[in-house]
Amino acid sequence: MFISGNGSRRQTGNWCIFIVYCVLLSIGLAHHELWGDELHSWNIARGNAGYGELLRNIRFEGHPPLWYTILWTLSRFTANPLWMQPVQGLIIALALYLFLFRSPFSLWVKVLLPFGYYFLFEYAVFSRNYAIAVLLAFCLCLVLRRPGRTGLYYLLLFLLSSCHLVALVLAGALHVYYLLRQWGDRQQRKSLWLHVLGGGLVFLPSVYFIFPPSDSEMNISFFMQYWSVQQLKNILAAPLKAFIPVPSWSQYHFWNTHFMLERGQEGLLAPLLTGLVSLALVGCAFLSLRNAPKSRLLFGANLIVTFLVALIFPLNSFRYVGFIFIAYIVACWLALQEQDKKPAAVQPLLYLLLCLQWPGSAIALYKDFRHPFSQACKTKKLEAAVPAGSKLLTDSWTLNAVAAFGGHAFYCVDYRQEISFILWDRNKSKPLDPAHPYSSGLRDYFAQHTDSCVFLVSANSPVALAEMDTELQKEFAPGLVAQEEGAIEPYSNLYLYKIINPTHGRQ
Repeated sequence: MFISGNGSRRQTGNWCIFIVYCVLLSIGLAHHELWGDELHSWNIARGNAGYGELLRNIRFEGHPPLWYTILWTLSRFTANPLWMQPVQGLIIALALYLFLFRSPFSLWVKVLLPFGYYFLFEYAVFSRNYAIAVLLAFCLCLVLRRPGRTGLYYLLLFLLSSCHLVALVLAGALHVYYLLRQWGDRQQRKSLWLHVLGGGLVFLPSVYFIFPPSDSEMNISFFMQYWSVQQLKNILAAPLKAFIPVPSWSQYHFWNTHFMLERGQEGLLAPLLTGLVSLALVGCAFLSLRNAPKSRLLFGANLIVTFLVALIFPLNSFRYVGFIFIAYIVACWLALQEQDKKPAAVQPLLYLLLCLQWPGSAIALYKDFRHPFSQACKTKKLEAAVPAGSKLLTDSWTLNAVAAFGGHAFYCVDYRQEISFILWDRNKSKPLDPAHPYSSGLRDYFAQHTDSCVFLVSANSPVALAEMDTELQKEFAPGLVAQEEGAIEPYSNLYLYKIINPTHGRQ
């Protein structure tokens, strides 16, 4: 295993790594445009006046409340969603600080890991609920080093489970590790069942939020009705994507692609090859932990439960499967702490995996720097193009962007109401006329308002609008006024349309 040395040189090296990382992180955050999911969380946090109302509404999200609590607190001081990014940067920087200055890894590991895909891009520039989970997992590694801090341990375990479904899985795996340590201490065996019960009680609130109510649009039955064999292929590819997160550099919309998975997935050979590579990576990970049975079980428990969860919830994105890699880092960290007085055993796998992640971060940061990840921040520019006195409408695809940067509610044509965030309530989140969401919504709007014309901002191009609503062009003939294209995230472009009220005649 890797043994970290002491002394002023090592500390100086750690500070140099940390400073370089913070500079690159700042550049990445400054050039990353917030997109729909980031803004959706912000809108929910900002749109609920009271914290109790926030807790009720996020039950429809399938996420525990920690990240929303942070955003809700932040939104009491500012209406600008861009302030999420410094908070995100601070969180991941704190996680890296703990890794560099408090972990037992060697200097080479500390040089390689911060500049890989997850720590410099996926869990760094995106303002989501993943970085806080990484920080809390690292804090738990430190607490587990010193027995006797039971209260702090359970507090951190509760907070970790309150981040995300994948964080809850990792928290469960960490508690398995904790229980094995208790079992290994004869004096602590008597209280083992108390800790089993304690873990269950700590995880219950998160389970309550993760499994939405029956009237939620995003409940388990929603995912099961779209179940397909593709989810089994996603499970086969999960370790490959987790350990070698290198996107397809030839794709403009590179995010969540993988260079090995983009060239023909038809037939049996491609999934078989993917599965063999994934199996080899997992086997090497277990082999590297052969001298640390408790850490090996932690990694295995996290992996198995992640696969079981993926049978229902399609955990196919890098941000989801990345916690397989995070669990491996945590397992290595704890294994090193157990063996810090034993001779070092070299782990070439970890060096290799960390080296393989550098191209992924380089590709992602370069493309995000060169091209807009999202055009959501241009909504104010398009709004400025609307003549004074004219009404600006939007749709459910684009509401997150216009509401976040506009700072108020907008009339959503497919929902036929003025809202500031989308609530995945089955009775409120569906278009009233799914076959003709735009024409039906505009018809209803003009029946209640006397505007001679309105403007509609949408993430859908003219071609996409025509395909989604065949009556829109015939009845309203929307005219394209302005557009903002070129977003890396394919549903983050913006189009501004002028729509004439048919009862006022065409101009």
